[in-house]
Amino acid sequence: MQPIPGISGVSEVCPALSKYAFPIQDRTADQHDADSVAAWMQQADREGRLIRYFEPILNEPERAFAGVEGWLLGVG
Repeated sequence: MQPIPGISGVSEVCPALSKYAFPIQDRTADQHDADSVAAWMQQADREGRLIRYFEPILNEPERAFAGVEGWLLGVG
């Protein structure tokens, strides 16, 4: 999968995967969850790692399940 300039997407991301990597500062817990997810995605994109999360390595049963249920970005 190659990025397409000017195209956006919607992803489900679990804040627990990134929120402990960033200081909470003066934010509420919900604000920190959102900010840490955005910071993680920005950092992963800058390092060229983000694209791999859009193409997780799944076996056939996992791929079938993900085709119905989806998967969390950052897992797999």
